[in-house]
Amino acid sequence: AGGYATLLAATALYDIVPREIALVLAAGIAAVGTVTALAWASELIAGLGLIGAMLAPAAIALQDGEWSPIGTAFAAVMFAATASVAILRRWKPLLAAALLATIWQALALVVDAEVTDWGAVAVGGAFWLLYLASAVALQMRLERGTLGSLPSSLVLLGAVLAGVSSVAMFDGTDEGWVLL
Repeated sequence: AGGYATLLAATALYDIVPREIALVLAAGIAAVGTVTALAWASELIAGLGLIGAMLAPAAIALQDGEWSPIGTAFAAVMFAATASVAILRRWKPLLAAALLATIWQALALVVDAEVTDWGAVAVGGAFWLLYLASAVALQMRLERGTLGSLPSSLVLLGAVLAGVSSVAMFDGTDEGWVLL
């Protein structure tokens, strides 16, 4: 957590570290946290490392007042890494925290973007696919005959994201209604 706070101050407050380099450094902090979490079998350490990396682009976006497809795509990559670890270890609270840390960022990006901003469309679509793939993988990993609450929540919130994205990104065009 201290590494992310230092990185945020160096990037957003003092402009010492360029934003692109900050994302690489955030990924490095997340990698160290993940390796440590796996070695210690600690879901809390994994959460600090990975969720912190997911929230780094949001902190910069809130500081700048503008959502970036690149920063939000970074959050999507970190969600994919978190989902992989969480599903492998069956750490459902970590996956739920990752969903909560990213869904609002994806929604903010597509709502804030211009109509048919293809970068935002691609990131929104990537999140939808990641949520769907995570739901399927988690349900298979749980090996239960009944549908689990977290996989169904991932599918439902992914569908809400897809619907909001379709309406926001293709407002007034036939493509938006076709995608719904």
